[in-house]
Amino acid sequence: MLTERLMQQPPPRSPDAFSLSSRSCECTAPRGLLSAFAACSLMLLLVAGLGRRASEVNFTGSRGVHALNCGPHPPSPHIGKPYADVGALDNFWRSAENLHVDGLMRWATSQAAPLRKVHALALTFSDGDGWSSGGFAANIRIGSINYGTQQQTFVRNAEWREITGFPSLNTVGVGTIPSLEDRCDSTSVLGVAETPRIAEKPYLISATEGSHTLALVIPTLRCHARGVDLSDESATEIPLSDSSRVYVATDRDAALTINEHLAAGKHVLLSPGMYAVDEPLRVNTSGQVLLGLGFATLTPTRGNAAVEVTAAGARLSGVMVQAGALESDVLVRIGLPRHEHEGEHEGASRAAHWSSLYVDDPIVVHDLFVRVYAERSAAQQARAGTMVHIHADHTIVDHAWLWRADHDSEGHFKNRENPVDTALEVDGAKVIIYALFAEHTLSDLVRWRGEDGSLFFYQSELAYDAPTGWDAPAYNVTASRHTALGVGVYSYFFANVSVTAGVVTPPGATSHGVTLRNAFTHFLDGRGSIRHVINREGQPVTKTGQSSYVCRS
Repeated sequence: MLTERLMQQPPPRSPDAFSLSSRSCECTAPRGLLSAFAACSLMLLLVAGLGRRASEVNFTGSRGVHALNCGPHPPSPHIGKPYADVGALDNFWRSAENLHVDGLMRWATSQAAPLRKVHALALTFSDGDGWSSGGFAANIRIGSINYGTQQQTFVRNAEWREITGFPSLNTVGVGTIPSLEDRCDSTSVLGVAETPRIAEKPYLISATEGSHTLALVIPTLRCHARGVDLSDESATEIPLSDSSRVYVATDRDAALTINEHLAAGKHVLLSPGMYAVDEPLRVNTSGQVLLGLGFATLTPTRGNAAVEVTAAGARLSGVMVQAGALESDVLVRIGLPRHEHEGEHEGASRAAHWSSLYVDDPIVVHDLFVRVYAERSAAQQARAGTMVHIHADHTIVDHAWLWRADHDSEGHFKNRENPVDTALEVDGAKVIIYALFAEHTLSDLVRWRGEDGSLFFYQSELAYDAPTGWDAPAYNVTASRHTALGVGVYSYFFANVSVTAGVVTPPGATSHGVTLRNAFTHFLDGRGSIRHVINREGQPVTKTGQSSYVCRS
């Protein structure tokens, strides 16, 4: 069963989680915990309070909970390597949730490092002048925010008093108080007054005062939401001790064992660890939760998917997926492909039936991190066709990083190692995605075919090792009705690659049913160019640090 880790433990070497159950006591994070946060590269770590409210686990030390730069003195194996002084660019896969920092919280991170249900007097998203490339924060209450050196950041349902500066390229705030004021010139800032639909990420609490009894909390769906979610009392609460409703898995469990518990309708918690799965974990019961702790990592071993979620109201949260050596067509599948619905209804009525299941009870995905990665010294490369495929209508994705590795501990990959074609495919209608990060696939990064979809914030990098003559967009929309806000496409080509456009939409679509705001391309470094932003709109980017913005299309 799940155990609460002692705070005095040394920094973890594999996925881990620290759950802090002190109720309304004053906590100062010890050196072991701080050094774990200060480390970089493949460190996987979650720190989460177990109070019903963020204020019940309070850090008062001079540093509290923090993440600092990797360089110039990173831990082995980075010492003396090309990435020895990269600021926070390698600070991936760490998280802080449900806690209060009574002072400055320094969170110098890049992708896959979410802050959720955090309260602090002040928050800075970088460490001095070190580079940083985050970021995501949701359901936070902060006195003052300083974005520092961040390239881009997405913030949802946050409250603050003041902001100092903005990221250099792209900022999107949804449902914040106050709303961000729009800007589109040398940087992009977009404010959306309300979050259309969201359910916060499930989390654990200490069920009774002074007790080690834990409970799973499943927040309810909110519509037109502004500010932080204070609806804890209306959330569903399930004691982990109720073995008829909850199963806590370990990485010693076979996929078959975990699936037996899922098939019985239980919520499943994946305790920290590396899970080899020879069949997909199947979330098929309405309202079911599959919650990963400490970035529990699933690796398919037989060319299968790692996870399939089909049930209305299901939650897939805090899960890492690592591609295996045998190619998986899809690593994560949300909903069933249309042809698999046959037999229940016919034709259009069948599609309408399946869509209606999700209207009031959508599938919600939180903090989904997929990587196609293996060290060059590994016996076999990792490989996949598509990282995530969304078939279910009305699906909500709240933060995802879909990454084909551009480097390992030795340096950049330059020969199309660890192949994967596409990060995300969307066929479901009325899908909403908040904060999508997708990078380096060998074909289109995103293919969005489902109608009436909405994307709030996108950060992407085209493949560094694309060959001369390669021409794949980062965002390919073939739907006739679509909205995307704050869409960024970056390039760093080793070869002389010339991409026609970062974003592709059907001809004439942007004057009819497709709306894009604050889309841009940015030339990080290297060679080649991106000639346009959207189709034939926007100026080329050909030099280091150059950006081109199309504010409305």
